[in-house]
Amino acid sequence: MQFFPRIVRFQLQGRIDQKLAQQVQQAIKGLYFIKPELVAIEINSEGGSQAQAKAIIQSIYSYADKSYAPVYTFADQIVFNSALLILASGNKVFSSKYSFLGDFGYSSRRQGYKQFIENLGIDFKYIHSGEQKVKLNNFEDLKEKDVKWQLKLQ
Repeated sequence: MQFFPRIVRFQLQGRIDQKLAQQVQQAIKGLYFIKPELVAIEINSEGGSQAQAKAIIQSIYSYADKSYAPVYTFADQIVFNSALLILASGNKVFSSKYSFLGDFGYSSRRQGYKQFIENLGIDFKYIHSGEQKVKLNNFEDLKEKDVKWQLKLQ
């Protein structure tokens, strides 16, 4: 019987990016000899990279799985976008009624290269079969039907 249960807590604050993912991985390396009974993740983030969020989840779960510890996630103040992915990954999820949770919108960036390649004298040709094969091509003008198609995906 243990008198002091071992709980390992990760605080994820700020933007989810490669730097935060590396900090989590470094912290896990320092906890190599600690076998937790519970892993807690406290999240206060506006989101960031989904790829890095998945890397953080994978790192924490690989650590927790070695000692068969459950992972509990806690929403602090703000949990948006990819931070919500981390929050939802917990075996149990906790949040205050005052926490802001969600995925508030979708943005799509588009750089139009048509004028750029015309200025360079490059003739761009895209060869394809079928009418619906090319959507949101950066080397063509933005088409209204492509915008409508993308808005349906949201």
